[in-house]
Amino acid sequence: GDARNVVFRLAIYDDVPPGMPHPLDPLGPITNYSRPGIPLWEQYFDLTRFTVRPYGTSTMEGWYDPATGVYQPQSDFTCWQYNFLIDAADAFVQQGTPEDEVTYWLSVDAIVPDLGGTAPQAEFGWKTSISHWQDDAVWRTDMMPPPAWNELWYPLGHPLYGESIDLAFAITPEPATVALLGAGLAGLALRRRRR
Repeated sequence: GDARNVVFRLAIYDDVPPGMPHPLDPLGPITNYSRPGIPLWEQYFDLTRFTVRPYGTSTMEGWYDPATGVYQPQSDFTCWQYNFLIDAADAFVQQGTPEDEVTYWLSVDAIVPDLGGTAPQAEFGWKTSISHWQDDAVWRTDMMPPPAWNELWYPLGHPLYGESIDLAFAITPEPATVALLGAGLAGLALRRRRR
């Protein structure tokens, strides 16, 4: 499949700390982990607003779908790097200072067109990161309000089984106060591309 045949939704959310009700569902479950709260910014990106290139083509890594619990070792071997082009006038402006930090969540959704059975449906995932920052990454399967965000852990059979998962991303040029962004906290797009 064509790695460009996708539309991405990038969104930034405020933070719901552990033990607090979700602002969109005040009578809903209270979690012992933080999660995205109110959406603060979102944009959609088609192939005119991103670039893509193979980052690694012989990585031979596992694939984990947290929605089904299925973990497949050595089933994915192409890692793609997507760069999203955001005009400064449309960019999210973060708040806070090093003394008064504000945590945000980045969410990425891959919206893959249905090709009507003429080609395999592309599936997207997100690379993990070895850098940990505060809480775990989270995932969800839909955006019906309020979205049900679930904590993300390495699955049974993975060498890091039971450990927290953080997801990889980079922002360039780096904001003046990267700590405010909450690197490592992110929503997961539950799709994968196998090549």
